[in-house]
Formats: sequence, structure tokens, C-alpha cells
Amino acid sequence: MNLGYNNKMSMKYLSVALVTILLSGCSTPVTQQLPLMPADSASCCDSLKQLSFVPLKETEALNVSLDHNSAVFNFDEGSSYSKSFAFGPRTKSAHVTINSVMQNGQVFSPNVLLLNKDYEVVEKVTYRKFKIQSADLTKPSQLVANFDAENVRYMIVYADRRKFGSKIVIPHPAKVRAKEFGEPMPMVTDPVYQRVAIGKLTMSIHTTQYASYASDDERLSSHPSKASNPGKPQQESVNFYHQAIRAAVADNDVDKAMGLLRDAEQLGITDADQVFRDAMKAQLARQ
Repeated sequence: MNLGYNNKMSMKYLSVALVTILLSGCSTPVTQQLPLMPADSASCCDSLKQLSFVPLKETEALNVSLDHNSAVFNFDEGSSYSKSFAFGPRTKSAHVTINSVMQNGQVFSPNVLLLNKDYEVVEKVTYRKFKIQSADLTKPSQLVANFDAENVRYMIVYADRRKFGSKIVIPHPAKVRAKEFGEPMPMVTDPVYQRVAIGKLTMSIHTTQYASYASDDERLSSHPSKASNPGKPQQESVNFYHQAIRAAVADNDVDKAMGLLRDAEQLGITDADQVFRDAMKAQLARQ
């Protein structure tokens, strides 16, 4: 008797069973009520430039929640909750990975806009470019996209409103495993998910090419010494710190906003203090 072979097959069937159990707790019938969507033409702002952009580090991984507190913008596809990000001044090109978890029979199916320094859309990564990554023993099923952001300054994540409520059907892992092992197809139901207006994402940013500046350009250092005299700051850096301060205050991260304020003042951005105070007043008014 080949005990090694039997043990190997037992482990394969055990993994199939475990994934089946995991999925049975993750997927629910698609007849459940959809999360509340924003109004058809609702919008927080008149233009993309007015959105609050979260500053990104050159390399980082972060969790992103899109919910009823997220900014609403009326995109070409209709109104959607959104999250907006600004690449760091030293990032010329970056590799971006976005994962959207499929759970409880629902999933946020992202669209991504990539903007230049003038807030003009230069590329769109639509929901069609997000591929299904089936569940395994360590993680649930997800929608995943990998793309390069080259010569762009801003990134906006949102959803195609016209697709809310539509179904995504994925092959049950037990069927995938059975096909792989040449076994009879099990009597299991393929998980079904609906595209919804809110959800949780994970995002990773990795700078692949750094921007080059003249030797006296203040953007070469994000923490210049107080004794330095950087001269007049570049408008790109001014915009970056203004938006970063507003975003930090909006997230109730005052310590981060204060740190950004100090850095901005060291760069010679003289109106950063006024931006901070205005952002604090606006935040207090909302509360």
C-alpha cells in the first residue's frame, strides 16, 4: 500500500472540504438588501480637483474603507462613494495592487482614475480589469488588479454606479479542485456576489522610478533642515501639502496634520498654517 500517496490525497480532499466550509460562511443569497447608494446625481464637489487627496508614501500597504462617510462624486458612470490619493512628490512611476474582498454575498467592484498634475484623467482602470482570485485556506475570494501608474500625480477609486446590484458568479473551489484532480464534480453551488456601493479594499504602492529634480529643488528632501533656505516652493509641492493637511484633518489625525504643517513651513509654504486652521474649522463645523 502506498501510504504516502494516500496521505497526500487525504490532505487534498481535506483542503477542499475546508475551503467549502469557509465559503459556506462567506456567501449568502443575492436576494439580500443592497447597501444604501448615494443619490443619482449627488456630488461633494464641482470638479475632481476639489476632492480631498490622501498622501501616499513611496512604498506602503494600506487598508481602505468605502462607506457612507466617504466622499461622493458624480462620475461619468454616475454618483459613487470614492477615495482619492496623491502620489508622493518623489514618485515618478509606481506599481499599484488593489484587492477587494468578496464577502457576505457582496463586493465593491472598483474603477480607478489616474490623473496628471493638472487633475486631468490620463488613464482609467475599469472594473473589467479586476480579476477573480478564488478563496483558499488563508483568504476569501477577491477581485484583484495590478497596474502601473506612470507620470501621474493622483488616483481616485470609485465604482460604476450602473453595475450596482449586478451579479458575479465564481466557480466553487471544490469544483476547481475536482477538475484539477480528475475527480467527479461535487454537488455544490457556485458562490454569487452582488456589486454594491460600499466595501473594503487593500492597496499596495511600490515606487518603481523616482522623479529627478535640480540639485537646489526642495522636493529632493521631504525633511529639510530648518537652517536651509529652499527659496520659493514649487506649486506642485504647495498643492501636495495643502491637500495632505486637509486630508489628515478630515481623518481626525491632528498629529499627522501638525507634522505635515511643520514640513510645509520648512519648505517655505507660508500659507500652510492658514490651510490647517481652515481645515480644523471646517472639521469642527461638521461635528
